[in-house]
Amino acid sequence: MPEDRNLASGLFVLQSLSDFQSYIMYENLSGLVDWRGMAVYSRLPASFPQSGGLNSSGNASNPSQVWEINASATRPLGVHSGIALTLGHILSYENLPLNPDFPKDNGRLRNQRTGMRLEWMTDRTPRSSGVLWKGIRAKVFQEFYLGAGTATGSGTLWGWDARAYHPLFGGMVWARRLAFQQSSGKLRANYMVGGTEQWLMPRFNGDMPIPPAPQVLLNGLAAPVRGLPVNTMNGSSFLGLGTEVRWIPAALRAAVPVGSEFWRNFQLAGFVDAGTAWYPGRFFKTDTTLFPTQINRDPGRVRFDRQLTPWLWAYGVGVRAHILGYSVRLDRVWATEN
Repeated sequence: MPEDRNLASGLFVLQSLSDFQSYIMYENLSGLVDWRGMAVYSRLPASFPQSGGLNSSGNASNPSQVWEINASATRPLGVHSGIALTLGHILSYENLPLNPDFPKDNGRLRNQRTGMRLEWMTDRTPRSSGVLWKGIRAKVFQEFYLGAGTATGSGTLWGWDARAYHPLFGGMVWARRLAFQQSSGKLRANYMVGGTEQWLMPRFNGDMPIPPAPQVLLNGLAAPVRGLPVNTMNGSSFLGLGTEVRWIPAALRAAVPVGSEFWRNFQLAGFVDAGTAWYPGRFFKTDTTLFPTQINRDPGRVRFDRQLTPWLWAYGVGVRAHILGYSVRLDRVWATEN
């Protein structure tokens, strides 16, 4: 196959060997417009909320199987910027909880969703040996959805994600990130704060309530707050901030080529994450009635409401490396929830 045409496939194991996600992707980069097409099939556990957008699997509170197809076209606007249009369709089947008393009620629900995404992006980060040293990367997007099945209606969301890199001294780089997303319409997104992207063994906070499936456009991971379980906080909008100082030892030997991929990409990092999510009219407000504690002592009754902070934040240190062609991150985090 020519270099400007690529065919790829993959398989990701989720919580067990029976829960997985597979995909096949084809891209044609030979013309002025880059074309990509992808098909995804997933078998998902009941306790694993999915994002359901055009870049991931469909939303269901107790899903079993998800099919997704999408196609995108990207056109450059100069050397550093471009625009992209993505169209996609998702079909999911949600298993109903088993009811031994009424076997006829055991079945599954069908959900469909069609969406469109418009995106502008820019990348002004010259790379040296695969390391981001300076510059900015940013994208602004808007998505539109129509849903049928248990979640019927329409919804829209928009947001932006900006990252900046600045070289310091002695092979050190200062990286910053600021991200925001907001959803509106009959179907709204449910953004979950906590955790991080591509977490090898994710933990999920089942104590934090999630809106019922008929009202949810998608369940998505907000900007990461490492060290806390996914869904430590949720809302239909989110704001995330992050800063990280990276030290690349190989940069101290710039005059001497480093042949090992591992040492060429080895980094030590110190970081701080912060994030919040909210529903309309509740920015920087928390619901003190979510986790009540009640003590009954006749003839009296005492109720304690848990005061949650509107911000989650964490700090820590980590290691970055490339092993056998894979990017690996190992972090030690101290997180603050309340």
